[in-house]
Amino acid sequence: MGDFLNKLKEKLSSGRIDQTKAAVGIMIAALVLVAAAVLGMALSGIDIRSAKASGEEGSKKQEEAAKEVKQDADEAEADAAKAENEAGEQGLESGEEAKEEKPDTEDTDPEEAGVPEITVTPNEPQPGLVHAISAGEMEVIRKTYDGTIRGYGFSLDEGSRDQYNRQLQAVQVNSTLNTLNANVLVFASDPNTPVTALAFQAGYEAGYTEKILDILKEQGVRATFFVTMEYVKNNPQIIKRMLDEGHEIGSHTASAPEEGIANLSLEDQMNDALSLQTYMEEQYGYTMSKYNFNSGVYTVQQAILMTRMGYQFVFCSLNYADYDPNIEFDSAQVLSKLEDMMHNGCIYCFHMTNKVTAEILPGLLQCMKDEGYSIISLR
Repeated sequence: MGDFLNKLKEKLSSGRIDQTKAAVGIMIAALVLVAAAVLGMALSGIDIRSAKASGEEGSKKQEEAAKEVKQDADEAEADAAKAENEAGEQGLESGEEAKEEKPDTEDTDPEEAGVPEITVTPNEPQPGLVHAISAGEMEVIRKTYDGTIRGYGFSLDEGSRDQYNRQLQAVQVNSTLNTLNANVLVFASDPNTPVTALAFQAGYEAGYTEKILDILKEQGVRATFFVTMEYVKNNPQIIKRMLDEGHEIGSHTASAPEEGIANLSLEDQMNDALSLQTYMEEQYGYTMSKYNFNSGVYTVQQAILMTRMGYQFVFCSLNYADYDPNIEFDSAQVLSKLEDMMHNGCIYCFHMTNKVTAEILPGLLQCMKDEGYSIISLR
């Protein structure tokens, strides 16, 4: 009996069973021990009655047997109480409290949407903190969700917009991925709220970032900068300035492969993201919460993976193709089209590799303000 309780207490101290199971185990153990004690006393009574025929020797055996049974019962009760106290103390030390399970009240039922629930490991960090996921969760994502490579990016051509002036592709992507419970960010607000935001992709430095930061500072605007490992390592002073001036920094993948990070395995995508995340935390004490794919391609699997890891997967509702430094743009024409495609919740996505971005930025920000838009940070 004592061995059973000792093993139970060892499991409690090692955290291998939770508090609810521990309490049930203790109660069952106590009941078993009491039953055993009662049975022992009954059996002892039989022995004692037969021993009475032997006179005084039988009487002594009766007394000794009764004492032994009572002692075992007392010890069992004390051990059970001690184990229960230790279980309670362990729960207080770990900060864990038993909570009543509540039914899922979300609009979309995972089973109806064909999305199985993924078991969360006990050591998983709180939501919002980036972390690795288990091999089992990775396999569920691979088997459940679509891995087709899809393009994402908009030209500045007319057409393909909804009644709110939003690109239809952006609306469709936002709806589809939200139905699958992916944490995506396509629009900065609902279509009835006059809000806009700015995002910049920084794969490498072409000499325009400082000017862009100057403009943002003068206008009192904070933006989100999606960086790569190359950019972070080669431009520590710029990274520091971004942080000092209140801008948000997100992940544009660590390696930014030319074919697109979405073409790599899910394991490689996760490790790529974690490598940049770790570097930013070690060098700047900064945890990135947003992730933006590269080369204009993504998969549904990738969106789910990044969501499970704790990221918000950012698409932006208007991607401007200013990534080629060798293209000569007409600044006035570009600005006119960007103004024409402005909409409530618009997230403009720029690159910092062509001079035209810095040229049109002051006029675009002024236009937003003149039209009554609030320019917010995606943070």
